Amino acid sequence: MSKVTFGLLLLSLTLALAFFAHALATGIAIPYPDPTPAQAAYQRFHHPISMGLFLAAGASVAAFLAAGLLWGCIVLVTRLRHA
Repeated sequence: MSKVTFGLLLLSLTLALAFFAHALATGIAIPYPDPTPAQAAYQRFHHPISMGLFLAAGASVAAFLAAGLLWGCIVLVTRLRHA
């Protein structure tokens, strides 16, 4: 189980870093003050990509927390049975 939680942690960190890098590189995180029509179209194109990365990072963080909580419950129940 620890391999699963480590893998989920690694996935969530990777997705979070990908989201921040993509949002900063495309101007989603810090929008242009007066965008030209080309810049506005560029931002509109990349906004769903950033939001997809954001939602994937959030889902993987939730999965990581759920796996850790499940593992903690399993360990607790096992210790209580053997006590």
